[in-house]
Amino acid sequence: MVDRMPVEEGWVYGQKPKEPEAPPDLESLFEAAGVPDKLTNGQPPFSPEWYAGAKERQRVRDAEIEKIMSQRNDVRHQWAELMWTDLSVWRDRIDYTASLAEPLADLQALLARTKHERPDDVARFQEIQEIAAKAGIRQGQVRKHLVEAKEQMMDIEGKVRLKEEEDEAAEKDRLEKKRLAEKRRRRAERALKRNEALLRGEDPPPLVEDSEEEGFQPEDDPKDLMQMQELIEASPQ
Repeated sequence: MVDRMPVEEGWVYGQKPKEPEAPPDLESLFEAAGVPDKLTNGQPPFSPEWYAGAKERQRVRDAEIEKIMSQRNDVRHQWAELMWTDLSVWRDRIDYTASLAEPLADLQALLARTKHERPDDVARFQEIQEIAAKAGIRQGQVRKHLVEAKEQMMDIEGKVRLKEEEDEAAEKDRLEKKRLAEKRRRRAERALKRNEALLRGEDPPPLVEDSEEEGFQPEDDPKDLMQMQELIEASPQ
């Protein structure tokens, strides 16, 4: 088998490699996709002013997103309050309905009077007795449905309150993560400005750390700042 393998240069394990495919027509692809012609000749599609305003646009987008998130949180809380308030009202109505006098008692009193006052009217007595029996069955069913409805409302209210607690905890966690990310961003910006000043040979602004108390930013230890400056000056330019 080895003797039958081709020995031409460029063959791999007796197989001729696949010829490379020609590159696609990038200009035609750009034109079909609607990409501006400026991208094909090395120019950006937008003006330098547009790129310079990227940070401001991002800041506006972040503020709008935070506003929408806050509105969503308020709407969610209002909906939860509305739900458990309505459920509580309907639960009170069920309790009130269950506490009303039962109409079956009047039928039973009528049945007893008929038996006592008209003992010979057997047909009338049996008719009232059948009505009272059906009313008793129906009354038991109504009581059962009222109890089930009350239990379902209590279960739904518990789920709504639990979901509200979970969403509130998630919102607090999101705000805390955002606060920490913003703190890291400010710290990185201050460090970047300081390093830029050191590279220019200027006196760097002191590094400060955000304090938990608003309006107070303690400066770093001067020894740490001197060590950092020595490391930067000793680093190769």
